[in-house]
Amino acid sequence: MKELLKDIRDNNIVLEIVDGELKVFAGTAEFDRSVISRIKERKSELVQFLLANKQGAAADNAWLHIPVAAPAAAYPLSSSQKRIWILSQFKEGNIAYNIPGVYVFEGGLDAALLEAAFNKLIARHEILRTVFREDANAEIMQFVQPGDIAFKLAYRDLRNQDDQQLKALVQQEINKPFDLAAGPLLRAGLYQVADQRWIFTYTIHHIISDAWSMNVLIKELLQLYNTDAGTALTPLRIQY
Repeated sequence: MKELLKDIRDNNIVLEIVDGELKVFAGTAEFDRSVISRIKERKSELVQFLLANKQGAAADNAWLHIPVAAPAAAYPLSSSQKRIWILSQFKEGNIAYNIPGVYVFEGGLDAALLEAAFNKLIARHEILRTVFREDANAEIMQFVQPGDIAFKLAYRDLRNQDDQQLKALVQQEINKPFDLAAGPLLRAGLYQVADQRWIFTYTIHHIISDAWSMNVLIKELLQLYNTDAGTALTPLRIQY
């Protein structure tokens, strides 16, 4: 088990228990596929291990011991961010790290309210306002932009268009490179395909996100959309 857990960590794979089921999230596309097979073989052992650790962590409040970083003009990159930044300097490399998400919404939807929810989400999470550029010492650093950035949700009415038009627009958004120095490193689009049917898409660069945080993003976005001023969300003690 110890060797398997080490390989899971080394391959940036995240395991989570959701509704009693083991969920596997790969942080990057570059991981040893044989580790997934070993996870499946020892699924029951891993579930027991994770449940035991979760109970222990809850009892100890271990997460409370994570220190809060001191405020600074800029912050250093993690080792994985440095690697992604270097590879993203090439056009093909930049696009390779685009992480897309597509959802279907049915019923009445308020596009302006959804856009407002996005702005609240971006104000809440510093990583969604982070850009990457050189500091005075010519070192690539993380710079957090102000929380009042006006995020715009791209809206298109495609009720009189065929599916090919929708697919082309979504693919275009997925394949558009990000400017890591200027930001934002997140964009989203809302396509109305029928009176009560909408296709919602978003693309985020991997340098500020991973498989785990993608679930957090969409969950909190919907919470902010469905609650008054996002009162259902607890203020964050630490930032990623």
